[in-house]
Amino acid sequence: MNRYRLLIIDDEASARETLDTTLDDQGYRLFFAGNGKDALKRLKETNPDLILLDVMMPEMTGYDVCRQIRSIDGYREIPIIFITALDDRDSLIQGIEAGGDDFVTKPFNRLEIITRIKGILRLNRYRKLEGERQRFQWMVQHADTGYLVINDEDVILYANPVGRMMLNIPEEKEGHMHQLEPLLEGEFLKKPLEAWEHWPQRSDEKEVHYLVKPETRESVPQWLEVHTYPLAHENQWMLQIRDISKDVELTMEVKKFHSLVSHKLNTPLNQVIPFLDLAAMSLEEGDLAGTREMVETAKGGAMTLHEQIQRVLRTLGARNISADRIMPVNELPEMIKTVCREHQLPENALNLTINPQTQCALTISAQNLEVILSEIIRNAIKHHPENQPHLHIAVICAGDNQPCRLTVTDNGIHLPSKSLRMLQKMAPYFQGEKFFTGQKSGMGLGLTDVKIMLWNIGGRLLIRNREDQPGVKIEIHLPPCRGCEAGHLA
Repeated sequence: MNRYRLLIIDDEASARETLDTTLDDQGYRLFFAGNGKDALKRLKETNPDLILLDVMMPEMTGYDVCRQIRSIDGYREIPIIFITALDDRDSLIQGIEAGGDDFVTKPFNRLEIITRIKGILRLNRYRKLEGERQRFQWMVQHADTGYLVINDEDVILYANPVGRMMLNIPEEKEGHMHQLEPLLEGEFLKKPLEAWEHWPQRSDEKEVHYLVKPETRESVPQWLEVHTYPLAHENQWMLQIRDISKDVELTMEVKKFHSLVSHKLNTPLNQVIPFLDLAAMSLEEGDLAGTREMVETAKGGAMTLHEQIQRVLRTLGARNISADRIMPVNELPEMIKTVCREHQLPENALNLTINPQTQCALTISAQNLEVILSEIIRNAIKHHPENQPHLHIAVICAGDNQPCRLTVTDNGIHLPSKSLRMLQKMAPYFQGEKFFTGQKSGMGLGLTDVKIMLWNIGGRLLIRNREDQPGVKIEIHLPPCRGCEAGHLA
């Protein structure tokens, strides 16, 4: 228990002893000073919650000591009770002007001084709490983070200005309180969906939830990070909402760059350096024809490397907006073959099921789809016992404004059910420059990155084991395609 600290200032030892005896059984921590100068020195040491101050003291009167205390930062608000034998009106006014809070006249009544001390400490505690409440309210109102308070009926009891702006909460009219769920519906996607199933009643304070507003032709995606904290009031929760859109964008640009560089530049580099070494050997042997052939081959690799670098630079920073957010299905076979070649996967290991006559256009940029397919194929190779999987890739478009599906099935291994559950539930965590994917060594799959890219456009990703044989089937769900004339592809 936090005990109140009292500083007693009196030049008479008998008066200090009397107060010590009077207050000894009240649970206070008592500190003493015999004069004003000593009292001022002991302020920092004792940090009192209340001061009992004698008025008539040599060198510095109680009034002088009070004025000094009221001029020191951090101690201005300490309650001060004057203890004095003076009871005239002028002395009372002088004490109030000096900054005193109350008076007790000598000789004092034990019950009276105990009651006055308790009353002033109670009022001062309330004053401090009220001051802290006002400071907290000011900070919340002016914070760049959104704060909401909701109850178990989903009613928004409080929302600061930033929270209102983030979730587009209208002003209440005639006491009508808004519910949160109707405001989110149609505007935001809850990710990961499993984490929201029993929210907020079963939410862990450390668990992070996301609200994602998919990008449109006019706007980039918006990511809101939601932390949930139960309040002391039964069935009420405070939501802390932070806009992490820029963090997500930065993270994904870095990861996209890494992915592109890793599988776009290695192949031509492997063609340049070895053939230059061979050219040097041929030149030493005097084989000019061989040297010319090797140099030409290295030159071809260098040109390919240059093209790939230019492509990476063009792709870096590309967003999934407007016309860039279109991937014609009839261009998909060549993209898949290119990705397979870059991963040194032979063409006979690939089976495509795509209608070449379709006019469908997938609602995802070519750059992002290429990165996603590369991640999936990379992992299919990694988890195949011989690193030579056979892949079946299909596009399924149901039309009628239904989501379009792209499936990738391999013949590798089954994933343990526990791993599948973790992969379905895992979610990214963004904080400044930190990015934790939740991936475990040996599981790989890079699905967090894929999930983010799909969530940005209103898509989703599912993964499950094949039923007919070992291997995994990954489904990429995309928003309804554009220019759909085929009705159904299989």
